[in-house]
Parts: sequence; structure tokens; C-alpha cells
Amino acid sequence: MNKKVIIIGVVILILGGVVLYFASQKTTPTTNQSTNQNVVPAQKLSTGNNQTQSAAPALDFFAGGSIFGSSFEVKISGAHITYRETTQGGAKEANKIERSLLPVELDGIRKTISDAGLINLQSQDFTKEPLVPDQASYRITVSLDGKENKINCGIPPSGTEPTTKCQKQIDKLRLKLNSILGVNIY
Repeated sequence: MNKKVIIIGVVILILGGVVLYFASQKTTPTTNQSTNQNVVPAQKLSTGNNQTQSAAPALDFFAGGSIFGSSFEVKISGAHITYRETTQGGAKEANKIERSLLPVELDGIRKTISDAGLINLQSQDFTKEPLVPDQASYRITVSLDGKENKINCGIPPSGTEPTTKCQKQIDKLRLKLNSILGVNIY
């Protein structure tokens, strides 16, 4: 009798182990697959012509510098965006947003960076076009497809249109960020 109880116990233990083994094998790929589905859109983006890009853009965007006006900072890393607005020359935080970007938003930013040619855009030549006293400026570091560029140029005075190529191209990015964040970087 004792031998039968021991044999039945061993068989139950073995069957339980086999069931647990197959159950863990069945759930592991599903977990990995669902995790990958959440990561893939942020890392692989469609460029609209059935090609896939492997790296999300990185951006450090600053607009401001006037002692009387607001300053705006936007940072994008992977699929995460942070926006910070300060007033009175940076003395007081007025607005802060931190969130994940939707794949369509990230794709739109990538397209804007590419279409505006920001990876190859030259900074304003301040020896030829110096900033006027208390003129705000753009300072941007952008990375896309393994390339990085740093751009500096003056922001057109309030109420005027961009005049330099640098201002015009950065204005496209500024408008895109305004649209995605629902803010008014000026």
C-alpha cells in the first residue's frame, strides 16, 4: 500500500512539473510578444514609403533667452517627450508636460526633422547677422539615423516672419511641436 501511495505521489509530482513546464513555455512567448508590440512602434517607424527606420529621433529644443519673455524646452528621447515652459526670463515655471509619444506623433516628428533638413542645417552666422540686444534664440541638438547636428539661430522679433533659412526650417519644427503638445511655443 505504501509503495502505491509513493508511486502515485511521484507520478502526480512529475505530471504537475510537466504541466508547469509547458504552461510557462506557452506564456513566455506571449509575454515577450506583447512587450515587443509595445516597443516596436517607438523603435521602428514607417517613413511613408514602406521603408522602416530603426532608431527614434532624439531632440533637445530650446527657444528663448530674452530676459523679458518666456523660454520653452522640449526634449525627446526614444518615445518620451518632456516640455517645459518658463516665464519672466526663466524665473517661474508656467507649464510642464511629460508623456509618451504616440507612434504617429513620433513618425510626424521624424518626417518634420527630415523634410526641414535639420540634420544638415547650418547655424546662423552671427558675424554676418548678429543678434540684437535681448533677442531670443533657438538652440537645438537633433539626432536622426545616426547623425547629429547642433543649430543656433535668432528668433525673429515678435510680429515678424522668419527671414533666414535657419529660422524658416526651425519654424517648421516649432509648429509641429506646438501641434503635438497643444502649446504655443513662440
